[in-house]
Amino acid sequence: MKSILITFILVLNFNTLKFDKNTVSYSRLIPLSELIVEGNIKSLSDSSFEFLVTDFIKGNEKMVIKVKKWREWQCDMRHAKYELGQRLILILTRNEDGIYEAMNGSTGELIINKDESIERYSYRALPKLPITKEGIKMIITAINFEGDMYTYSEEKYKFTILVSKSEFERLRNNNEFFYLATRGLSFGD
Repeated sequence: MKSILITFILVLNFNTLKFDKNTVSYSRLIPLSELIVEGNIKSLSDSSFEFLVTDFIKGNEKMVIKVKKWREWQCDMRHAKYELGQRLILILTRNEDGIYEAMNGSTGELIINKDESIERYSYRALPKLPITKEGIKMIITAINFEGDMYTYSEEKYKFTILVSKSEFERLRNNNEFFYLATRGLSFGD
C-alpha cells in the first residue's frame, strides 16, 4: 500500500511539472539557416511534406522541396494540423539525409493565416507577413552568428553586426520583427 501511495504522489508531481522549450532567437536562427522560404504544402505523408515555394527569402532551391515534419512534444506543439495548401514561412536546414527540416521546431515553421497574421506556438505573436519577411531580410544583411544555436556560453558564440551602428538602430526602429529578433543585442556584441 505504501509503494502505491508513493507511486501515485510521484505521478502527480511529474504531471504538474512545467517544462519549456529552449527557444532559439531569430537573430541566431536566421544566419544559421540554409534556406528560408514562403509557400504552401503541396502533399503530405506521415513524416514529411512537399512544399511548393512561392518566394525564396534566403537561398535558392527547386520550386518543390521535401521537408521533414518536426516532432511535437509537450513544450512545442503545432497550432494547427498540417493541411494541403497551408501557407508557411519555413526556416530550414538540411539533416544528415539531405532532407530539409524546420530549425528549432515551431520556431522555424511560421503558419501564415488568411489575414497574413503569423501563428507560432505559445509565444508573442509576430508582426504580419510583409513586416516579418522584411525583418528576416534585414537580419540576413545586418547580422552574422557563429557558433552552435543552443550555446549560451559567451566563449562559444559570436554575433557580428554587418552594418554601421546608425544603420542597425534605423533597422531596429523601423521594423518590429527586426526589433523583436535583436532585443538584447548591443552594437558591440
